[in-house]
This record gives sequence, structure tokens and C-alpha cells, in this order.
Amino acid sequence: METRSAKRKKYWLEGENGIDRISDLPDVVLHQILFHLPIKSIAQTSVLSKRWRSLWISFPDLDFTSINPIGVASTNAPNTKPSVKNKRLLLCPHSFSVKRLDFISQVLALRDKQSDLRILRFRAPLSFSRLNGLIRLAVRQNVQELDVEVATDDYFNFPRSVLTSESLRVFKLRSRYPGFRLLPPSVMKGGFQSLHTLSLSLVILYDQPTLSDLFTDSSFPRLKKLNLDACFGLKQLKVSCLALEEFTLENCFQLHGLDVSGAKLKTLQVASCFDAYCDKSWVKINAPSLRVMVWEYNAITENSSLENLVSAHEASIGFFVLNEDFSVTKLRSVSNLLSALSRLHTLTLEGQCVE
Repeated sequence: METRSAKRKKYWLEGENGIDRISDLPDVVLHQILFHLPIKSIAQTSVLSKRWRSLWISFPDLDFTSINPIGVASTNAPNTKPSVKNKRLLLCPHSFSVKRLDFISQVLALRDKQSDLRILRFRAPLSFSRLNGLIRLAVRQNVQELDVEVATDDYFNFPRSVLTSESLRVFKLRSRYPGFRLLPPSVMKGGFQSLHTLSLSLVILYDQPTLSDLFTDSSFPRLKKLNLDACFGLKQLKVSCLALEEFTLENCFQLHGLDVSGAKLKTLQVASCFDAYCDKSWVKINAPSLRVMVWEYNAITENSSLENLVSAHEASIGFFVLNEDFSVTKLRSVSNLLSALSRLHTLTLEGQCVE
């Protein structure tokens, strides 16, 4: 006598006429169908038959974010400590994360070695060695998109294994408290030759206050999207990747100088940046293809130089204003910025900017 679960399994596979039409579909079609299910549900299909087991071990898109919640802790500053309760949640993986991390490792280890990995996403509190191990496994399987959010009990270094990956197209690394450090410039500039998208959040740069020679065309020849968030200690940044189309910079409060240039840059967003108490701050932008510019909640720089914005169509402008900002120099800087945007079709000004 068949059990109820066996009947459900048989009906799911064979339908009313006893014909398994679903399993006859090509792998690429079934992978696309499974992509819309939670990762645990996809794993459970492997018990249906050998056909479905082969689909599971060759599944190219692994999104573990639904089963790997990460604790909530403040990331407003690198010296901001989470509460005792949140710190226990972040740094004691035995409470809920060990089994889930083991699940990720097991899935990666059991995958069909002939099947490339297209997407890997996960977020978890874990050690740097554990993070490196997971990323190395993914790189060995020619991962194309790697999206990681982690919390560790100490600073950790940028994962070296992603630098030389020839398959990696998208890399997103978000850190919770306390953040991560970049590798030495000589090492960082040697990789990323195939990368299209890079997103980094909570980077500690106090021993490396300038990134004036990292984001160049020789280091990132194919980079189209760059997102930098909360780079603590960063004072000067230069971005000159020729293929770059979208650039976002946020929460870099100690920034003194920004130089952005790119023939293909279409969207620029800079928010909550610059040191309001620096008397030599500056910004320089040269982007003939720029269409959209968002410049909000930034401290007013002493000097603003915007050139070749001949394609600019839409902009949103606002400032974080201190009383001492109403000097002739800074007012002239604001005037220069707005004058460079005189050809816009749509301009949105925040209240203090109007004043």
C-alpha cells in the first residue's frame, strides 16, 4: 500500500496520465524553473529520481540567502560596537549557522565537477578561513557571480582567490562589523581582468588613505559597474576605468579629493561623502557621456571642476551644510558645480542648496 507521500511524489512526477513530461524537459529549462524556488526546495527534488539528482548536482544558481540570515548590527563606523545581544548573534555561529554553513560547503563539494557555477549568494557570520574556503570552492567551479555578506569577529583581508579568477564577472562583498582590508596595491592591481561589476562595503583603509592608482583601465579593463560604500580612512580616490558606465560612492566621510573620468560613464551617484572640516577638499569630474548625476548630502568641497558634461540630462543636487560653509570659496565651488550642469533637462535641488 502506497503511503500518502509516495502518492504525492508519483503524482508530481507523472501527473494524471502516468507520463513524466516534466522530467523530459531539457536541463536548461528545468534549471530555469527551479531557479524560482528556495534552495532547500531545490535540494529536496534530488530524492525524486536519478534524473532529478543530476539536476540538483549540476544546478548553476545557488542562492543561500533565504536560509542564512545574518545578525543585525550597526555598521555606521568601524569603532561602533554592536550590543552584547547582537554581538552574540553575529559571532557565535554555533547558535544557528554551523549546520547551514556545512550545508553550503557540502553542496559545493558534491556538485558535478563538469558543471560550472553561475551564481553563488550567501550571508553568514563566519571566520575568515571559512570564508576563504567557500570562495575558493566557488572559484574552482568557475563561478560567474559571487554575492557575499559576512560578519566576522575581527578584521579580515580581501579574499585573494577572486583576483585571478577568469570566470568571475560580478563580485559583491559586504561586511558587517568590523570590516575588511584590501590587499596591497601591487597585489590588487594584478587581477580582475574579467570583472564587469564590483561592489565593496565597509572597507578599512586607515593604512592606505589613497586609492589613486587602483581603479584604472589596466587593472579593470572590463569594469562597467562600481559601487563603493563606507570606505573608512579613504582620503583620495581616482576612478578612470574606460569601460565604466555606473559609479556609486557612499558614506566616505573622510574623503578629501575625488577624481572621476570615463568616456562611457552614464550614471554617477555620490552621497554622504567628503570631510566637512577639510579646507583643501576638491572634486574633479570629466564624463562626456554622463546622463544622470546624483550628488546628495555631501559636504561642500573647496573646489569643484566638472568638465565635458555635454550629455547630462538629469541631476539631483544637495549638500550637508555647516555654518562655516558659507565662505566665498565654497559658494564659488557650488556655483561652478551648478554651472557645469546648465544643459540639464531636469534638475532637482535640495532646500539648503537653494539657500
